[in-house]
Amino acid sequence: MAGSTSCVAWELSYHQINAVTLRELPLDQSLKLSYLPSMGKRTGMGKRTGKVLRRYWGYIALALVILGWVTHSIGYAVIAILSVLALVYFLFQAPLTCYAERSRGGHCINNSYGLLLGCWVRQHKWQKLRDIFVSRKWRDVYQDLMGSPKDKLGTVSALVSVLSLFVGLPLAFLK
Repeated sequence: MAGSTSCVAWELSYHQINAVTLRELPLDQSLKLSYLPSMGKRTGMGKRTGKVLRRYWGYIALALVILGWVTHSIGYAVIAILSVLALVYFLFQAPLTCYAERSRGGHCINNSYGLLLGCWVRQHKWQKLRDIFVSRKWRDVYQDLMGSPKDKLGTVSALVSVLSLFVGLPLAFLK
């Protein structure tokens, strides 16, 4: 089979597919078996992976903070910076449930961004943030923050970020 012509298509470039023998290929050309022009091509990070990373990057930052505290492999300043980034993510960007009070009774089940912001409904936008400063609404605020499992995860993650920030920031300046 070394001297015979093979009917297998080898990818030489993105647009050009030729049936060639192994001895006709240049040594610096990579051999990628391909049945379609784009099968052998590396496209990098997929659209779905990029979307997931943009949507949940705060959890990765929090995981790095926890890993930094456990292994002591990164400095306190880096831990403090990652804690601030994770806190901002959980307060203003994490995908959570709105859970604001509706005028007809019950709670809103639309998706919202962050612990402090509401959903797309105009009245719900700042209702969570406003309720924090009204003492008779603290029970409702607690219920909003601990409504669904993803809300609980976001609330606990924000608290871990705050704790890490309060411990890491002074240590960063003392070091």
